[in-house]
Amino acid sequence: SAVDLSISSSALAVLPQQNVPITFTIGNSGQSASGQVRLIFQTPFFVNVDAAQLPPNCAFLYQNTDFTIPSIVQCLLSGPANGQSVSQTLQLVTAPNIPKQRVWGVAVAMPADGSADVEQYLGDNELTVVTSVLQSNVPPGAQNLVRLVVGQGVVPNLLTSRDGVSTMLVSNHGSVATQGATLFTYITPVFVNVGSGAPLPAGCGFLYENPDPAVPSIVQCVISASIPVGGQVAIPIPVAMPPATY
Repeated sequence: SAVDLSISSSALAVLPQQNVPITFTIGNSGQSASGQVRLIFQTPFFVNVDAAQLPPNCAFLYQNTDFTIPSIVQCLLSGPANGQSVSQTLQLVTAPNIPKQRVWGVAVAMPADGSADVEQYLGDNELTVVTSVLQSNVPPGAQNLVRLVVGQGVVPNLLTSRDGVSTMLVSNHGSVATQGATLFTYITPVFVNVGSGAPLPAGCGFLYENPDPAVPSIVQCVISASIPVGGQVAIPIPVAMPPATY
């Protein structure tokens, strides 16, 4: 069947060290699904899925108890008929030191592996999960004097080249230089893989690698040199758009 899946979720506003539910809804405006659909959820930073309350139809594709590194969960659900929807609730837990700001995760709806269903439009299969943090347990004045900021320099046009390099920038906007190693974690965008045409930069390696374009891969890089005040480090990550997504 030619399905047209879409995904939405309940609003998410959290406090530190809180257990809170989030409900995802997968709709279908195409033909009725003949098989299952899958929900793929990459947690926001400082948020994790409560493993003790993971539903039986869900499993971790990648699990990391470090709140600064996302986990990835996949759930299998009955495929919705035309004009219908299915829902999945997950219990989340937040870090004790979650900062008072917005943090983002990603959710994706796709036909399950092995299904005869074909997604006919990928434009609404991805959802940015915005998490509003209402307060922080970090007292004023206790923040580190190092302030690391991540940005993006070179942005490849994968629609024309299919392969490219995404140059990530790590800058120190604080008042002191970094001491010791700095860890940088890169999560591939949905429907983009780490490219095979060039190696990862020195000091970088996969925490989790998945060639499925609907599932993020996670790369972590160790910046061993000190980043001075006002300094910047460029990290070129090779990326590619798999043929099935264009």
